[in-house]
Amino acid sequence: MIRKCPQPQMFKRFKFYAMLIFSTGILLTMLNIRNETSLSEKNEKYPIQKEYTRKGSITSPRLFITRPQNNSYHYSVDKESKHVSTEHGTSEKHQKLNNLSSTDWIQVRRGLFVYSAFWDDRRNVKNSPFIRIFGVFSQSLTKIEKEEYFFGLTCLLRSDGSVFPGVATMYDMDDPYDKNLNVVITCSPYNETRTVPKNVAILYHNSSDVLNWMPVTSFPGKSLMSKGRIAACIKPLYGPFTNKDLLAQFLAYYTIIGVNHFYFYNNLSSHEVLDFIGKVKDKGVSITIIPWIIPYQPQATTPTTRYLERTMLQDCNYRCMFHYEYILNMDVDEFIALKQHSSIQSMLETLSSSGRFEYFTFSEVRFCLQLPSYSNVIPNLTGSDQKIVSKLVSLTKVMRNPYSKAWWWRKYIVKPEMVEYFGVHFVTKQLPGLKLLDVGPEIVLIHHYRSKLCDPKSEQNVHDPFLPKTFGRKMLNYLRDWGALQ
Repeated sequence: MIRKCPQPQMFKRFKFYAMLIFSTGILLTMLNIRNETSLSEKNEKYPIQKEYTRKGSITSPRLFITRPQNNSYHYSVDKESKHVSTEHGTSEKHQKLNNLSSTDWIQVRRGLFVYSAFWDDRRNVKNSPFIRIFGVFSQSLTKIEKEEYFFGLTCLLRSDGSVFPGVATMYDMDDPYDKNLNVVITCSPYNETRTVPKNVAILYHNSSDVLNWMPVTSFPGKSLMSKGRIAACIKPLYGPFTNKDLLAQFLAYYTIIGVNHFYFYNNLSSHEVLDFIGKVKDKGVSITIIPWIIPYQPQATTPTTRYLERTMLQDCNYRCMFHYEYILNMDVDEFIALKQHSSIQSMLETLSSSGRFEYFTFSEVRFCLQLPSYSNVIPNLTGSDQKIVSKLVSLTKVMRNPYSKAWWWRKYIVKPEMVEYFGVHFVTKQLPGLKLLDVGPEIVLIHHYRSKLCDPKSEQNVHDPFLPKTFGRKMLNYLRDWGALQ
């Protein structure tokens, strides 16, 4: 008789675990095949490191799209670093004027800085919704280094304590003055969502796990509250900016012709200038002053008056979207002379009614500061008023160069929600349906007061006292009320 040997207890346990591991392996294989199919579908939508040819403009950039290496769609992040304040040695009052939590530069990588982020959910924007992030390259980076920075970029979005991956896209904004310095990064949610993120972080695959979170600004709901409202985005006041007289007449004139709000970007303006802005605000003029401290030392070859203006324009115009119907981009030495209207609103209403125009360009003429001043253009002024007028170039300089149709001497007013990217003299990328009207000099001329780019000895210079005769007394009333030029 043959008797079977009983199986050892250890062998029974081994057989049990082997069967369990085998079954688990089959299950994981099936799940992996399904997951790879899902990721393949996502990669078709968000290709990895797909290269496009950049033709030298923002409308056809060279860009590289990447997605996070971690395939998990939910993150838990404990470490985060705060923005570094960019204000330098200002008083408590000046700090209050400059206080804006979303306007500090953040260094993403050596020589790459970002400034502000906006959630763009406009229906007529391709591939929306996503976050637009505006920043700059340092001049110290070489061309090869800048090209390398387009690789390995990724982003994270945060909302209500949860962090999710995004698809990062980066390209430069070619600019004739700040060549290859202005940068745009977009961050799209990896999964389609209409949830508005509150923060975004930009990083590289080989960077540390410390994240620099920046706040995301979202557009307000569409309403009629912006109807007829106009904001002015003013070119940065580069320090040490001390010309309080020029600033005073600029504010007075544009307040008269209907500007509802002023955005100033301050680069170490003098305390006298900041104090004056504070007084004007106390008188009821709506002003926001934003710190604009360049995050690195500009090279000596860079004209500081043009420095990073393109990035500033994106930040300002995106702030204004849906808050204001129209935006004008001006320098403090540029005045829109309205020849046939008393306000910008009435002019735009008249012009847009003929063809539903939403984008208006205007020619400029230059008033040479080297030419003599004429303080007697406004008749019957008192001695004190004569003294004030003598300090105002807009009321004393009445000799200008002749009108020219040169296309590059332009400034513009536009509905910001119809634009993707803004240039200094023109819109650089508009959305479908935006209609342009080039307004003739008989309706509007930009009076530009400067000592360069004009010939004071030219026999073709034109005598043009329109601005002081039409708006001079109203400007004086504002300046007296503000206590300016004393």
